[in-house]
Amino acid sequence: MSFVSWQYGILLATAFVLYWSVSGAWRIRLLLASSYLFYAAWDARFVSLLLASTSTYYLCGLAIAKSPRPGREILGYTLLPGIWLILCSLFKESGEPVPMSGFVSAFALPVIMLTAHAGIGRIADQKARSKTFLWLALGINLGLLAFFKYFNFFVESTAAMLTQIGLEPSWTLLNIVLPVGISFYTFQAISYVVDIHKGRIQPTGDFTTFATYLAFFPQLVAGPIERSTGLLPQLLKPPNWETNHLHSGARLLLVGFFKKVFVADNCAILASHVFSTHSSELNTAWALIGVTAFAFQIYGDFSGYSDIARGSARLLGIQLTLNFRLPYLALNPSDFWRRWHITLSTWFRDYVYIPLGGNKETAWMTCRNLALAMLLAGLWHGASWTFILWGAYHALLLGAFHQSQLWQQTAAANWPRKAAAWLLMLVLTLLGWAIFRAESIPQLFDWLNALGQWHNPDALDWRKPSRWLWLHIVPLLLLQGATFKQEDEASLSHLHWAARGVVYLLLFILTVTSMVNDKEFIYFQF
Repeated sequence: MSFVSWQYGILLATAFVLYWSVSGAWRIRLLLASSYLFYAAWDARFVSLLLASTSTYYLCGLAIAKSPRPGREILGYTLLPGIWLILCSLFKESGEPVPMSGFVSAFALPVIMLTAHAGIGRIADQKARSKTFLWLALGINLGLLAFFKYFNFFVESTAAMLTQIGLEPSWTLLNIVLPVGISFYTFQAISYVVDIHKGRIQPTGDFTTFATYLAFFPQLVAGPIERSTGLLPQLLKPPNWETNHLHSGARLLLVGFFKKVFVADNCAILASHVFSTHSSELNTAWALIGVTAFAFQIYGDFSGYSDIARGSARLLGIQLTLNFRLPYLALNPSDFWRRWHITLSTWFRDYVYIPLGGNKETAWMTCRNLALAMLLAGLWHGASWTFILWGAYHALLLGAFHQSQLWQQTAAANWPRKAAAWLLMLVLTLLGWAIFRAESIPQLFDWLNALGQWHNPDALDWRKPSRWLWLHIVPLLLLQGATFKQEDEASLSHLHWAARGVVYLLLFILTVTSMVNDKEFIYFQF
């Protein structure tokens, strides 16, 4: 169920009306039911994995905080994934029967959790027991993430390396379907149990509330990656109705749909054409048009999704975390990651970079910590060598920034130096997006070859596509110019009401006239 679909519109409108019509515990139940309905619309089988993660983290979170549950309660929660798979098999909601391996995996969870609780519970030292439950939660769910997202990638890569040394492995790849949103809700759950272990929060004892925290439908499949300190209190204490919920929610929805439908989907046409065309038919201008189109495609697509997610949640009185803050105005690599996919970059900072030592050690250790964090961030985006290369590229940029006093001083420099720093960072960002967009290393080199062909008599005419690109990014640039000094790049509250009305009307017209078909969001694949 894509955000840009009539089905989602019906779901959101129904949830909005019912949510403000009921009170108390019924609100959280309604949100949970809406969230699981939304997720099951992608593939009903995916729900079993979400239930497995939910029950594991819920039970381990309580056990970490010295509140283990009785055996029958553990059995009840961990049987949920298997029961759901049985229902999927009986009614065949997904169109395919559930394989036997799925049942074995689902019903192995109760055995693992009951055995683990019995065994770990015998550990006398509380700290050791708490850490063991933490590793149990991380092991089960990172194992699921690794299997579904990276199994075939590592099998293919290992087979390719063995072939290079003369061996011929006969391994068979599995027909694995990547569950939508698994990277996002796994990271959200990890932060929950780690924060409990560190004593930053107390676990919630209400399974329904925790399940809603992991499955909250506006941000389930592509973020923002919320923290328990931000989202859980809002779920535990439902808000009162305010007209501002409707106003701010509608504004965010409109801006988000504009970014997605008018900007991203139209820029995608050019980006796809350039990166799928051989360099013999391209030149420098085409290469620049293609990577610029992709830069605005991924920004419009992902920041548009985040705005729609925040707007949907705002209609329900819930505030999600700001995920983008004019990233293409960054003056350096560190500034870029303070503006781009903020919830992911801060997650890696807090749960990978700082635990490794951050920048408190030697320069070498700082660079090592940056490299590990960014390589993992690249791999998080997908099982591809281009994503790993993209992570390594940004690790190199961040390492160079941390070692360059001159680069670090640009934030306090005069305007000419700031302009030069901005232009340099923009060029470096575009090069990074070329790495990210390429489907393979050979395709990346083909784009680089096109970039170096200033004069290519066989190249297609680039002037009309260039005008098409500007036609679809200038309105976005004007919108962002109007919000330049605002904390939220989608905010127009500082404008006169008449000016806001004109802007909203123009955004609505541009969005509606661009709704040709339903295109998925890029980050759904991650």
